[in-house]
Amino acid sequence: MELKSYKNIAFLYPISLEILIEDQEIRTLFVNLHFSQGTIFKFRNNYGHTYEHAVKLFDLIVELKTKYPHINFNRVPFKAITTDHLDIDNKIEYGLYDLERCLSIMNEAKKQKVQIRIISPNNRFESPFWYYFEILDYWTLYFERLSYVELMLHSSEKRYGLPWYAIINNRIKWGLPNCNFLLSIMTKRKDLIENYGYRKWGDEFVNFNLIDWEHTKHFTGILENTMEDNNNE
Repeated sequence: MELKSYKNIAFLYPISLEILIEDQEIRTLFVNLHFSQGTIFKFRNNYGHTYEHAVKLFDLIVELKTKYPHINFNRVPFKAITTDHLDIDNKIEYGLYDLERCLSIMNEAKKQKVQIRIISPNNRFESPFWYYFEILDYWTLYFERLSYVELMLHSSEKRYGLPWYAIINNRIKWGLPNCNFLLSIMTKRKDLIENYGYRKWGDEFVNFNLIDWEHTKHFTGILENTMEDNNNE
């Protein structure tokens, strides 16, 4: 309450998101403070890392951005891995769960134009599928305005001078690691690509009609084998 009487407020340390989300009174008081020009909000995500948590966090950030267009925000952190990928009996299921969770959070962040960071584990031994989550960290830091399908084929685009759809529609290029994994997802979990794979930023999407879906039906790899092959390298 005392802070309401001050102008040009700034915070030195990261702000706890949990208390701002869970306590409506504190949230209202916080949103109505007078923040200084050039303030950078640094948030500590001690609230949660599910899609449902993310939606509530983004709602708060959009509210703040709308009310205070002169302030900036650091990237809200989310864990790439929240399940036990070393569980022998459930590792594929858990790997897919975390992948879908990350893709859904990133899709919502893009929709709301909120910058986030999906933090991959410091130790690659935490997951046999580290490769597929490490690229999400890179995505959120450097290529957030690329769709997921563009991200997965970005290095191949640069290498061969071809657009992303020309690579995925070319059977000769299916052996490229990222293209192979993307096709594996499209084969096993097409819904992930349809729901989360095409958004660039805001309401801008890539043209999914450029994908020759009939041609991709000739792809014979499956997601489980792709993950297992990476695990055995």
